[in-house]
Amino acid sequence: MNKGELNIKDNFAIRFAKREDTKLIFNFIKELAEYEKLLNEVVADGKPSIYLEDLYVRSEYRGKGFGKKLLSYLANLCIERDCGRLEWRVLDWNKSSIDFYKSIDAVAMDEWTTYRMTEDVIKNLAKEL
Repeated sequence: MNKGELNIKDNFAIRFAKREDTKLIFNFIKELAEYEKLLNEVVADGKPSIYLEDLYVRSEYRGKGFGKKLLSYLANLCIERDCGRLEWRVLDWNKSSIDFYKSIDAVAMDEWTTYRMTEDVIKNLAKEL
């Protein structure tokens, strides 16, 4: 190693963020947004979001307004909590759900891809630390 080069292994630490890290974290958010060509969407309002993991309505109850009632409840919760977004995922083959979400003016985030690691892969990666 040349003089002045940083040995990352010796000078690398992972820790939870602290209040005094706020400005640095926001700069990271802007840098990431610029890289993703989404800088114009960055807003420093501190608004929370709600992420819905699963929405399931039994087949015999579909088309009767239950899904809309559930999402309406979450929309009200978003308003109560001053949220900026409500997000969820849907499988790309699930046309009836996609049509329903479009009917309530939800917007597909087509440019994003979901990645997943299963338990064995997580354990293998954890060994790298």
